[in-house]
Amino acid sequence: MARADAYRLRPLTRADLDLVLTWRNAPHIRRWMYTDHLISRVEHVTWFERVQTMESALLLLFECADEPLGVVNFVDIQAGRESGSWGFYLAAAEPPRGLGSKLGVLALAYAFERIGLRKLRAEVLASNARSLAFHHKLGFQDEATLPRHAHKGSCFEDVKVLGLGRERWLESKVRLERSAFGGEAP
Repeated sequence: MARADAYRLRPLTRADLDLVLTWRNAPHIRRWMYTDHLISRVEHVTWFERVQTMESALLLLFECADEPLGVVNFVDIQAGRESGSWGFYLAAAEPPRGLGSKLGVLALAYAFERIGLRKLRAEVLASNARSLAFHHKLGFQDEATLPRHAHKGSCFEDVKVLGLGRERWLESKVRLERSAFGGEAP
Protein backbone atom coordinates (compact mmCIF):
# COMPACT_ATOMS: atom_id res chain seq x y z
CA MET A 1 0.00 0.00 0.00
CA ALA A 2 1.25 3.47 -0.88
CA ARG A 3 2.16 6.00 1.76
CA ALA A 4 -0.43 8.68 2.46
CA ASP A 5 1.77 11.41 0.99
CA ALA A 6 1.81 9.60 -2.37
CA TYR A 7 -1.84 10.60 -2.92
CA ARG A 8 -2.63 14.04 -4.26
CA LEU A 9 -4.98 16.21 -6.27
CA ARG A 10 -3.53 18.31 -9.06
CA PRO A 11 -5.05 20.51 -11.76
CA LEU A 12 -6.36 18.63 -14.79
CA THR A 13 -4.37 19.59 -17.89
CA ARG A 14 -4.85 19.30 -21.63
CA ALA A 15 -2.41 16.36 -21.56
CA ASP A 16 -4.91 14.44 -19.37
CA LEU A 17 -7.88 14.88 -21.68
CA ASP A 18 -7.66 11.64 -23.68
CA LEU A 19 -7.35 9.54 -20.54
CA VAL A 20 -10.19 11.36 -18.79
CA LEU A 21 -12.42 11.03 -21.88
CA THR A 22 -11.84 7.26 -21.86
CA TRP A 23 -12.85 7.13 -18.20
CA ARG A 24 -15.85 9.40 -18.66
CA ASN A 25 -17.20 7.25 -21.48
CA ALA A 26 -16.83 4.01 -19.49
CA PRO A 27 -20.25 2.47 -18.76
CA HIS A 28 -19.62 2.22 -14.99
CA ILE A 29 -19.07 6.00 -14.85
CA ARG A 30 -21.59 7.17 -17.46
CA ARG A 31 -24.49 5.40 -15.78
CA TRP A 32 -24.33 7.69 -12.72
CA MET A 33 -23.89 10.99 -14.58
CA TYR A 34 -26.58 13.43 -15.64
CA THR A 35 -25.09 13.35 -19.13
CA ASP A 36 -24.76 9.69 -20.01
CA HIS A 37 -24.30 9.71 -23.79
CA LEU A 38 -20.95 8.85 -25.36
CA ILE A 39 -18.96 12.05 -25.40
CA SER A 40 -16.96 12.91 -28.52
CA ARG A 41 -13.42 14.25 -28.30
CA VAL A 42 -14.61 17.59 -29.73
CA GLU A 43 -17.34 17.87 -27.07
CA HIS A 44 -14.83 16.91 -24.36
CA VAL A 45 -12.21 19.47 -25.44
CA THR A 46 -14.90 22.16 -25.77
CA TRP A 47 -16.08 21.40 -22.22
CA PHE A 48 -12.50 21.55 -20.88
CA GLU A 49 -11.76 24.87 -22.60
CA ARG A 50 -15.02 26.39 -21.34
CA VAL A 51 -14.39 25.29 -17.75
CA GLN A 52 -10.81 26.62 -17.88
CA THR A 53 -12.21 30.14 -18.38
CA MET A 54 -14.59 29.92 -15.42
CA GLU A 55 -13.63 31.28 -12.01
CA SER A 56 -16.44 29.23 -10.49
CA ALA A 57 -15.07 25.80 -11.48
CA LEU A 58 -11.98 23.73 -10.81
CA LEU A 59 -10.98 20.39 -12.38
CA LEU A 60 -8.56 18.12 -10.53
CA LEU A 61 -6.91 14.76 -11.20
CA PHE A 62 -6.61 12.32 -8.30
CA GLU A 63 -3.28 10.47 -8.34
CA CYS A 64 -1.14 8.10 -6.35
CA ALA A 65 2.59 8.19 -7.01
CA ASP A 66 1.84 10.05 -10.26
CA GLU A 67 -0.58 7.33 -11.43
CA PRO A 68 -3.93 8.86 -12.45
CA LEU A 69 -6.84 7.25 -10.57
CA GLY A 70 -9.82 9.58 -10.89
CA VAL A 71 -11.29 13.04 -11.25
CA VAL A 72 -12.67 15.61 -8.81
CA ASN A 73 -14.45 18.74 -9.92
CA PHE A 74 -15.74 21.70 -8.00
CA VAL A 75 -18.37 23.86 -9.70
CA ASP A 76 -20.71 26.71 -8.84
CA ILE A 77 -18.07 28.14 -6.52
CA GLN A 78 -19.59 31.37 -5.24
CA ALA A 79 -17.47 34.52 -5.52
CA GLY A 80 -17.26 34.92 -1.73
CA ARG A 81 -16.40 31.22 -1.35
CA GLU A 82 -19.65 30.66 0.52
CA SER A 83 -20.53 27.46 -1.28
CA GLY A 84 -19.90 25.19 -4.21
CA SER A 85 -20.76 21.77 -5.54
CA TRP A 86 -18.60 18.77 -6.26
CA GLY A 87 -18.50 15.70 -8.41
CA PHE A 88 -15.97 12.91 -8.70
CA TYR A 89 -15.29 9.44 -10.02
CA LEU A 90 -12.65 6.78 -9.82
CA ALA A 91 -11.38 5.32 -13.08
CA ALA A 92 -11.49 1.66 -12.06
CA ALA A 93 -14.81 -0.20 -12.25
CA GLU A 94 -13.82 -2.05 -9.06
CA PRO A 95 -11.31 0.20 -7.27
CA PRO A 96 -9.24 -1.11 -4.37
CA ARG A 97 -11.05 -0.91 -1.05
CA GLY A 98 -10.54 2.47 0.61
CA LEU A 99 -9.49 4.36 -2.52
CA GLY A 100 -12.73 6.35 -2.58
CA SER A 101 -12.20 7.40 1.03
CA LYS A 102 -8.74 8.69 0.14
CA LEU A 103 -10.16 10.70 -2.75
CA GLY A 104 -12.98 12.00 -0.55
CA VAL A 105 -10.74 13.14 2.31
CA LEU A 106 -8.30 14.89 -0.03
CA ALA A 107 -11.14 16.55 -1.94
CA LEU A 108 -12.91 17.79 1.20
CA ALA A 109 -9.65 19.18 2.59
CA TYR A 110 -9.14 20.92 -0.75
CA ALA A 111 -12.67 22.35 -0.76
CA PHE A 112 -12.67 23.66 2.80
CA GLU A 113 -9.00 24.44 3.41
CA ARG A 114 -7.60 25.49 0.03
CA ILE A 115 -10.63 26.92 -1.76
CA GLY A 116 -12.06 28.12 1.55
CA LEU A 117 -15.66 27.03 1.04
CA ARG A 118 -18.13 27.36 3.88
CA LYS A 119 -20.42 24.68 2.45
CA LEU A 120 -20.15 21.94 -0.18
CA ARG A 121 -23.14 20.45 -1.98
CA ALA A 122 -23.57 17.20 -3.89
CA GLU A 123 -26.29 15.97 -6.22
CA VAL A 124 -26.63 12.20 -6.40
CA LEU A 125 -29.05 10.06 -8.40
CA ALA A 126 -31.47 8.56 -5.87
CA SER A 127 -30.75 5.07 -7.23
CA ASN A 128 -27.00 5.41 -6.54
CA ALA A 129 -27.05 3.85 -3.06
CA ARG A 130 -23.27 3.44 -3.03
CA SER A 131 -22.63 7.15 -3.59
CA LEU A 132 -25.29 8.18 -1.08
CA ALA A 133 -23.70 5.93 1.57
CA PHE A 134 -20.26 7.34 0.71
CA HIS A 135 -21.47 10.92 1.15
CA HIS A 136 -23.09 10.06 4.49
CA LYS A 137 -19.83 8.42 5.62
CA LEU A 138 -18.03 11.69 4.82
CA GLY A 139 -20.53 13.64 6.93
CA PHE A 140 -22.89 14.98 4.28
CA GLN A 141 -26.49 15.40 5.34
CA ASP A 142 -29.61 15.02 3.21
CA GLU A 143 -31.07 18.40 2.31
CA ALA A 144 -33.62 17.86 -0.45
CA THR A 145 -34.99 15.58 -3.10
CA LEU A 146 -35.44 16.88 -6.62
CA PRO A 147 -38.28 14.75 -8.01
CA ARG A 148 -37.83 13.46 -11.56
CA HIS A 149 -34.84 15.78 -12.01
CA ALA A 150 -32.49 13.72 -14.20
CA HIS A 151 -33.44 12.25 -17.57
CA LYS A 152 -31.99 8.75 -17.71
CA GLY A 153 -32.80 6.64 -20.74
CA SER A 154 -36.54 6.73 -21.27
CA CYS A 155 -37.49 7.96 -17.79
CA PHE A 156 -36.77 10.62 -15.22
CA GLU A 157 -35.06 9.95 -11.91
CA ASP A 158 -35.08 11.67 -8.54
CA VAL A 159 -31.91 13.38 -7.38
CA LYS A 160 -30.84 13.73 -3.75
CA VAL A 161 -29.17 16.98 -2.68
CA LEU A 162 -26.68 16.64 0.19
CA GLY A 163 -24.63 19.24 2.02
CA LEU A 164 -21.58 19.43 4.24
CA GLY A 165 -20.46 22.53 6.12
CA ARG A 166 -16.90 23.48 7.01
CA GLU A 167 -17.53 23.14 10.77
CA ARG A 168 -18.83 19.59 10.41
CA TRP A 169 -15.84 18.72 8.19
CA LEU A 170 -13.37 20.12 10.74
CA GLU A 171 -15.08 18.13 13.53
CA SER A 172 -14.70 14.84 11.62
CA LYS A 173 -11.50 15.52 9.66
CA VAL A 174 -9.06 13.67 11.93
CA ARG A 175 -11.34 10.62 12.20
CA LEU A 176 -11.85 10.51 8.43
CA GLU A 177 -8.12 10.93 7.74
CA ARG A 178 -7.32 8.06 10.13
CA SER A 179 -9.95 5.90 8.49
CA ALA A 180 -8.68 6.66 4.98
CA PHE A 181 -4.94 6.78 5.56
CA GLY A 182 -4.29 4.94 8.82
CA GLY A 183 -1.94 6.77 11.15
CA GLU A 184 -0.35 8.81 8.36
CA ALA A 185 -1.52 12.29 7.50
CA PRO A 186 -2.22 12.82 3.80
